[in-house]
Parts: sequence; structure tokens; C-alpha cells
Amino acid sequence: MKPFLSILVVPLCALSLSAVAQTAPPQSDATSGGSAPMPHHGGGKQKFIAADTNGDGKLSREEAQAMPHIAKHFDAIDLNHDGYIAPDEMRAARERRKAARAQRQVGHSADAAMQPAE
Repeated sequence: MKPFLSILVVPLCALSLSAVAQTAPPQSDATSGGSAPMPHHGGGKQKFIAADTNGDGKLSREEAQAMPHIAKHFDAIDLNHDGYIAPDEMRAARERRKAARAQRQVGHSADAAMQPAE
């Protein structure tokens, strides 16, 4: 009976250790001054920090030039029109893009469902 037990226990221990190893503790970002969390999409946090050359936790129009897509859509992302893009504005822009993408997918699905069968 003991060999059977070890066959179950060893893989379960390995799985639990793997899960613990992959869990990272939350990190605080001293450059943001404790404000809203930075974006976490596609390396956006690192790009944002690198572009924020004066370390004030927001991007000016000049700093945004380091992120061409952000620079191109600066006015649309800068929701409060203060001339800076803050992390919460970046997050809101990402959510709007995701919602628009989902809406397009719903529209395409509806169009496909209405097509006559051949």
C-alpha cells in the first residue's frame, strides 16, 4: 500500500511546489509615488517607466514619443486633457480597445449566423 501512496504524494508535492514558485509577491513602484498601479499589458509597465524620463509617474507628449502607438493616440488617451497620460488613463484606453474588439467580434459572429447555409 505504501508504494501506491508515494505514487500519489510525490506528483502532488511537485505540483504544489511549482504553483508556489510561479506566484510572485506584489511589487510596489517607487517611481509612481504610490498612485494607481501601472499597466501590466505586453510589457507596458516597463515601457511606461522607461518613457517617463523625469519619473513623475505620467507621460508628457514629448515622453510619449518613446511609445509610438501612445504618441499617435495621445489626445484620445489623455481623458482629462491635462497634457499628460497617467497610468489610469492608459488602463482605461486598454479597456476601451478590448471592449471595441469584443464588440467587433460579436458583430462578426452575428453576421456569420445570418448568412444562408449553402
